Amino acid sequence: MAGTVTLGLAASLLAVTTSAEAVNQFTTPVANPDLPVACGLDVVLALDQSKSIATSNAAVQVKSAAATFLEAFQDTSTRVGLVKFSTGASASVPLTYVTTASNGAGGVHKAALDTYAPATTQGTNWEAAIKTARIEFATAPARPGVHQLLVMITDGSANVAIDPGTGQPTPLFPNDQDPAAINPAIDQANTFKLAGGHVLAVGVGAAFDNSAPGQTRQSLLQHLSEYPFGQISPTTAFSATTTDTVLDPALTNLKANLKALASQVCDGSLSVTQLATSPSAPNTYGNGGSGWSLTTTVSPVGDWTAPTVDPTAASEVAASNSAGTSLFQWSNAAPSWTKTAEVAVAMKANYSLDHVTCNVNNGANATATVVGSSFTVPGGVGAGKVVACTVYTKYTGPLVSLLTLNPRAKIATYGATTTVFTGIARDPIGALKGKTITLQALPAGGKTWLALGHRTSTTLGAYAFSVKPLSNTYYRVTYAGDAGHLVGYSANSVIRVADKVALKVSRNGVVKGTKVTFTGAVAPNKRGAKVYLQRLVSGRWKNVTTGVLSARSTFAIVWKTDSRVDFKWRVVKVADVRNYTGISNVILLKVI
Repeated sequence: MAGTVTLGLAASLLAVTTSAEAVNQFTTPVANPDLPVACGLDVVLALDQSKSIATSNAAVQVKSAAATFLEAFQDTSTRVGLVKFSTGASASVPLTYVTTASNGAGGVHKAALDTYAPATTQGTNWEAAIKTARIEFATAPARPGVHQLLVMITDGSANVAIDPGTGQPTPLFPNDQDPAAINPAIDQANTFKLAGGHVLAVGVGAAFDNSAPGQTRQSLLQHLSEYPFGQISPTTAFSATTTDTVLDPALTNLKANLKALASQVCDGSLSVTQLATSPSAPNTYGNGGSGWSLTTTVSPVGDWTAPTVDPTAASEVAASNSAGTSLFQWSNAAPSWTKTAEVAVAMKANYSLDHVTCNVNNGANATATVVGSSFTVPGGVGAGKVVACTVYTKYTGPLVSLLTLNPRAKIATYGATTTVFTGIARDPIGALKGKTITLQALPAGGKTWLALGHRTSTTLGAYAFSVKPLSNTYYRVTYAGDAGHLVGYSANSVIRVADKVALKVSRNGVVKGTKVTFTGAVAPNKRGAKVYLQRLVSGRWKNVTTGVLSARSTFAIVWKTDSRVDFKWRVVKVADVRNYTGISNVILLKVI
């Protein structure tokens, strides 16, 4: 391994002298696998946000360096997850492709960094940070053959761990070099490395300066990557593939090193990201998504590291991922090499290539030469270049038909309520004028949508329908489409039709103990169904007794008055499959 990059430290810094007893207290780190020069990584960036980050004024630099790191991996088929830790740890972004959108306003990566802020209480829990990162790697959709990298940025040693019994953070250890806090983190790192992952531990701030206690903390940090306790390797140049630890007490080179990591791993690469318009947004470019097949042809031929179907070939094919990105990469032993590169995009139906821009190492965009559905990469690809091209593809097929139907939900009464539906038909550009719009209905319990009627849309795309449903019914409108428009449906609207319940009482103004009969009917016919006689007590309707509907859907419920209080009465028929709950008129029964 190349070892530790000791930025801002004395060049003579080589080792720390410790007793054998102290060494034996700490878990032995396992080897840290080298990280191949292969773009398209899975990375978890774990950011320390303990209280000391604020007191050492490191928050701005850490946040800025993380943003630079994300920008460097933008549109390179790399997924980055973000973990923040102090006394505990949490994942603020799962493994997500880093794109222009994710780093831009409203993007998940930018949003996570915008909310980065140091905690108000002390505590640094390395174990929780690494364990949370491992969970993120394990739960993300698998990408076979993709290498995993954990980058942990911290400004001090661990002084908190996870209580095995409760799963919660332990109390703060008074000594930030306590094996009880350090060893669980080393165990987590060892497990990750044994599974093939690479750990880059980054120590920032005064805790990692050239004082004796600082050297001890440096050794503890190196335990997460590879080195035995007490060993600090000589200063070396940063190598993305083999560097295990970065020490930056003054935070002067953190941003440069994180950017270098992306540049070195993606050296000699070409990423092509597909942006496309759509049937619903024909003038707005968005994520082109997966399913685009791209063929890249280079001269001189060969030197392929991605894809690797034939490393000696002149051409290779790569499909776009869910972020719309296809990745190509080459490696050559020569210190400086270049290749011309031409990319052919297999167009999906109803799409045409509009224009292409490319940049090198996140520099200024250059317009690529487009011929048909192919383009030539400006300046080609080569050593020291991370080339990113964006392909803008126009949708040229039928547009979506957008229809509305209001009201979305309403309660009507059986046989008594007429509902008027209104709506607008349009496409993403303007109104659908003079089109035949059909109203469809799906009655409760039905399986087939039925056409109820047709209307011709106005010059503004408007239409209206009147309905008088007899049962709970879903409604929608549809347009059959034409040469320039796809078939369209509105969202479903529902009218809940309540049973109609009528109620009267046989006598009123009766003495206490008199029997009265509540009679009435329910429509539509619900023979055999139960109805509930209710009275209003202290502001709440309470069930008193029940009745059963006759063959003609009528009821007669006898009640013996038991109080001289004048109560309000009603009858309720609860909802069934066909109809909504029906409630009768209210009767005031006077008892004298």
